[in-house]
Amino acid sequence: MITLILIASVGLTWLLKYGSILNRPRQALVSRSRFFHDLFSCSMCLGFWSGVILGAIFYEQLGLLVVTLPLASSGLSWFCDTVIEHVQVMTFLNDTAVHINQQTLDRMTSQHEGASHTREMSPPMPPQQPPMTKGCGSCGGKAPAPPKVEDVE
Repeated sequence: MITLILIASVGLTWLLKYGSILNRPRQALVSRSRFFHDLFSCSMCLGFWSGVILGAIFYEQLGLLVVTLPLASSGLSWFCDTVIEHVQVMTFLNDTAVHINQQTLDRMTSQHEGASHTREMSPPMPPQQPPMTKGCGSCGGKAPAPPKVEDVE
């Protein structure tokens, strides 16, 4: 019974926080009060009050567990919201990487199709060496010598 009530509490939290059916009332409350703005932007806070509401409804069935329901609801709502947010961020990053890779592939394909296939391909250029910095006046840009064995011990 408590598991079902906790799941209902998370559902109530998400409905209050994200439900499109409650956009107008939520925006009206958020725009009028800093308290409601903070409440609706925090899954832990909203989860606590969802637990209080469900605890009041199911008081007779829960008995003394009604005291811990808001705390458990708060923690579970925060945890579930964090997991969903993480999944959404990872999906966004994956979609962005796929989009960028597809653009690069399209660009390379269009360059390849526009090139003449009759001429020989030039050999690949060797990688460029980074320019040597002058360094300080005493070393002239050279790497320091490795320490001697007796210096290490």
